[in-house]
Amino acid sequence: MSLDAHLDLADELEGREVAHGTWACRLGEELGGFGDFVLLGMRSGTRDEWDRSKFCLWQSPDVVIPNELRAKLADRPIYLSVDIDVLDPSAAPGTGTPEPPGISSANLFHFLYSLEGLNVVALDVKQTVNDVGDPRPPSLSPDIIKREAETSVVLRDNQTLVLGGLIRTRRTSTKQGIPWLSKIPIIGFLFGATVDRMERTELLLLITPRVIGDPSEGQEILQQVRGQRPGLERDLRTHPNILRPETEPAKP
Repeated sequence: MSLDAHLDLADELEGREVAHGTWACRLGEELGGFGDFVLLGMRSGTRDEWDRSKFCLWQSPDVVIPNELRAKLADRPIYLSVDIDVLDPSAAPGTGTPEPPGISSANLFHFLYSLEGLNVVALDVKQTVNDVGDPRPPSLSPDIIKREAETSVVLRDNQTLVLGGLIRTRRTSTKQGIPWLSKIPIIGFLFGATVDRMERTELLLLITPRVIGDPSEGQEILQQVRGQRPGLERDLRTHPNILRPETEPAKP
């Protein structure tokens, strides 16, 4: 089950058979077809990709699981893959391949809760860190430095996974000194100094899945997480609709 703005069913991308836009096509070749694929949220693809998507178990631009699809998935193990660009660019402005219009963060939370009762056995995890680089002429627009790490995991209930490796090292050199005096030729260095600084940061991602049997157990775990993460509690108070499904539009 893939939540993605793009079909990723291309046979090749810029001359490469293995790329971020071809993985679904390669996987289909390994599995002998696309009959086990569920593609949701997609809104971009070539004519060939749309033709291949017709052989999927289910494909829809809507990020929902209708009763017909739920019945087909009832006895199947599900491998869930969520690409951040399934969200609207307004909700995920840092993605490298934005594709409007997409769903909101609240829609995504609502969908994940709707998986209750299905046998989700594995998931993809993708870390992304963006940084603003130096301005480039002639427009002086800065480069966006993007670093990514992606993995696929299968975890037991309450087993913690630690992912790291996204390391950034930044060196800066700053000149300080007494105005005017530090700029005097030959002797100006006596009235100033150069400060060299090096910063090293590493992103660590800790994931602990919990198997939730009923809504009350889910609320209990949520309260535990709130108590351990004061920042999360502030965010939930500021944006209370994060954990509430959006009201569905009335049907004509």
